[in-house]
Amino acid sequence: MAATLVGVELGLLDQDIFNGVVIMILITCVASPLIVERFGAGLLKESAALPKDHEARLDFRRILVSVSNPAKKESLTNLAEILANNVEGTLLPLYVTRLGDSPNAAELRTNRSRAQMHPKRRTSLFPLHRVDQSIASGILSEVIENHVNTIVIGWGQKRNVTEAMLGRILDYVVWNTPVPALVCKLTKPIMAHRRVLLILRLHLLSERQRTDIIETVTVITRALGSPLFALVDKEYLEEIEAALLASNLLYTIEQLRQDVTRQVVQVAQPFDLIVMATLGARQRFQSSLGRVPEQIVDQAPASTIVIRYPLI
Repeated sequence: MAATLVGVELGLLDQDIFNGVVIMILITCVASPLIVERFGAGLLKESAALPKDHEARLDFRRILVSVSNPAKKESLTNLAEILANNVEGTLLPLYVTRLGDSPNAAELRTNRSRAQMHPKRRTSLFPLHRVDQSIASGILSEVIENHVNTIVIGWGQKRNVTEAMLGRILDYVVWNTPVPALVCKLTKPIMAHRRVLLILRLHLLSERQRTDIIETVTVITRALGSPLFALVDKEYLEEIEAALLASNLLYTIEQLRQDVTRQVVQVAQPFDLIVMATLGARQRFQSSLGRVPEQIVDQAPASTIVIRYPLI
């Protein structure tokens, strides 16, 4: 639009061409969402027809990191780098500008410059910037367009009464993403944590997903050079302890009690990194973890990561 307007002002283009460009833009803006909605529904039907053993898995080869909040970008990017580095993956830091807002060009240049200067031994980096109707829709669109395997996104400040479970933007992304999401409330730089506190209520997760979680936590724990403290449902104590024993980590394991929040708040320390996982839609999230993540974020002094698997 801007280029066309300049061309008209310089006499290089006539008014008819300018009007045609305006009409084309209007048609595109109206038609694109309708096309995505129509054919996106078809993709969902294809997904529903997949075999039952086709399930979401944690895959860190292509990680999208939402860096729209400058205060969280470094910690989130460093966490994603730890995970991607283990598989020589690719980081995709994404900055979304809402349609109608003015992007901070200086901030975008700084973000890109810092990202390129950050040492990456085994990780590729491709910063992204997108203009979209909302931050949430921008994130989900980039997930599809860039073949993202996992999202890393920050958990903002406390909600107000008009917001949903996790916050409006986060809520929309978490319940609509087709790939696993790591929802992070990091109170300090990732490498400043001195213990990983793993909470496993596993009755909704498959054996392969439980293996994913142990492998992911193992990668993080080794990168931090810290011990691991695991709180696990009674029926999975032997399985998880066998996996941790094979990992050669320095660990402690205890049975998870009925009052999860109280138990976690009692043992959590300011230097802890709490990790928990859940699966599927909002109802299953609530049935497996309820309001535990929110309660822990509000009451425990530690950082928190919630690994949410989509139901596919």
